[in-house]
Amino acid sequence: MLLILYSYINNKNNTPKFTSLEIDLIKESLLDERLRNYQFNINNIPSDSKENLGFLLFNDIKLSNKGNISCASCHVPESNFHDINNISHEVLKRNIKAPSLRGVHEQPWFFWDGRTDSLWAQILDALKIDHKLTPELAVNYVCDNYINDFKQTLTFCNSAMTTKEKFTQIGKSIASYVAKIDHTWTRYDEFIYTTFIKKRAN
Repeated sequence: MLLILYSYINNKNNTPKFTSLEIDLIKESLLDERLRNYQFNINNIPSDSKENLGFLLFNDIKLSNKGNISCASCHVPESNFHDINNISHEVLKRNIKAPSLRGVHEQPWFFWDGRTDSLWAQILDALKIDHKLTPELAVNYVCDNYINDFKQTLTFCNSAMTTKEKFTQIGKSIASYVAKIDHTWTRYDEFIYTTFIKKRAN
């Protein structure tokens, strides 16, 4: 399908030669039209919120056993949230590379082997295995260092919840931020939109 589009784009006459079936297939590859003008800005959400806490924890290298790795170490924000430095291989000693997080919240299964069925569970597994944190260490760190700025979001810190339940809440906070990392509208999407969607609507 991409080869067909390439031929079309480079056709000097610029005359489309698609069957109706091909056009339907091309249109199916288009991202959700709502993403056309969507831009997530962490500064636009409340400071004392799960998303903002999740953003800070996602980037906090101290949320690891040796204080040297964060979620952002493998999922680099400046590089489309994927592992450009092969940190996954160094940490896990396996020939794998963390994929981009864009749109990951839409998946039904997580990790290469699909061993978790929710984003927050995937995050907790990563904290335990990749960051080598026990639930107790993670809860103590977050509650000790973030409670003053997130009194509403971290009310569970001083609650009767079990450590496991508090650890789950931390995972859900990080997941609420990751869920904001959506797909981005590309030149390909814009081309498909203006050629097959917008033009026909007009």
